[in-house]
Amino acid sequence: MIQTTPLDSEEPAAMDNGNEPVEVVGDPAEVHHARGFALRREGHFELAIEAYSKAIKLNPTYAGAVEDFSKAIQLMPTNADFYHNRGFCHRKQGRYDVAIRDYSAAIELNPTHFKALYNRAFSYDKLEAFDAAIADYTAAIQVDPKNANALHNRGSTWEKMKNLPEAIQDFTMALALQPDAASTYNSRGLAYDQQGKHVLALQDFHAANRLEPQNPIFLHNRGYCFRNMGDFDRAIVDYTEALRLEPDNVAAYSNRGYARRKQGRYDGAVDDYTAALRLDPNSTRTLSNRAYSYAKMGCLVESVADYSAVIALEGHNAYAYHNRAILYEKMGRTTLAKQDFMTAMALDQTSTSSTSKPVVTSSHPRR
Repeated sequence: MIQTTPLDSEEPAAMDNGNEPVEVVGDPAEVHHARGFALRREGHFELAIEAYSKAIKLNPTYAGAVEDFSKAIQLMPTNADFYHNRGFCHRKQGRYDVAIRDYSAAIELNPTHFKALYNRAFSYDKLEAFDAAIADYTAAIQVDPKNANALHNRGSTWEKMKNLPEAIQDFTMALALQPDAASTYNSRGLAYDQQGKHVLALQDFHAANRLEPQNPIFLHNRGYCFRNMGDFDRAIVDYTEALRLEPDNVAAYSNRGYARRKQGRYDGAVDDYTAALRLDPNSTRTLSNRAYSYAKMGCLVESVADYSAVIALEGHNAYAYHNRAILYEKMGRTTLAKQDFMTAMALDQTSTSSTSKPVVTSSHPRR
C-alpha cells in the first residue's frame, strides 16, 4: 500500500523567563530536572516549572520528563501548556492513548491551543483513528490557517482514508505556503500516482528530488512512478541510486528486481530478490518473485525450493501450490504435481496474498 507519512509533532510549548543560563555538567536534561526539584522545595514554583520545561525540551524521552510536568501541573493545574507538554512526553515515548488524554485536558482549558490540537491529531493518526485526526487537524488549521505542516498532515490522513482528492488539495495548499517542502511534493506525487496521473506524479517526484537529491526514498518513489509508466530503464537507474545511498533498502531491491524481471533480465532479478531476502527472509512476495524468475531461467529445483518456502510460511497460498505443481509436472514428478493441483483447487483461487506487486515507501517525517 502506498502511504504518505505525517510530519513530526509540534515541540513543547515554550515558557518565557528572564533567568540567566545555568552551567550544565553531565546530562543537561538531568541537570535542569535537579534544578527544578531544588527550586520547587524552596518555593520558587515558577522558576521550578521553567527548569522542568527546559529539561523536557532537551530530552522529552528521559526518565523524569513525565514526572516533571506532573509536578508542574500540581503547582499550576489550570495551565494548558503543562498538560500539552506532558502529553508531548508521552507521545515521544509511544504512549499515544495517554498523550491524547493530556492533550484533551489542555484543549478543555484552552480550546484554541494549536499545539494540543495538532499533536492530538498526530496521536490519533498513529492509532489509526483517522476521523478524529481529521477533526483535530481541521480545528488546528482554523486556529492557524497558514500552518503548512497541519495541512500536510491532514492530507496524509486523507490519503490513508483513500480520499485522494482531499489529500491532493491539502498537499497543494501546503505547498502554496511552503514551496520548498520536498516531503510534501513526494506525498502529493504518491497520491497522483495512485490516481494513475503518472505525469503529474513524476513532476512532483522531480521537484522533491531537486530539493533533496540525496534522499533515497524520493529516488525510490520516482523509480516506482517510472515503473508504472513502463519506463523500466529509468526506474532501475533510480532504484540503483537509492540503494547506493541506502544499501539496506529492501523495497528498492525488490522493486529493481521486479523491473529487471519485466525486462526479461531474470538473472539480475534473482540477484536483487536474493539481496532483499537476506534483509527480509520471510517475505513470501519476494520468495514468489524469485521462484518465478528461477523458473524462467530453467532452474526448476531452485524455483520449487522457493515455492515450498512460501507454502511453509503461508499454507493457504493457492498461487504457490499451483506454480509448484506446474514445476513438478515439468520435472516428471506427477504424483506430487497432482497433489499440489488438488490442494490449489481446494483453496481460494482468487487469493492474491503473494502476487507479484512492487513495493512503495513513504516519506520520512520532517523533524
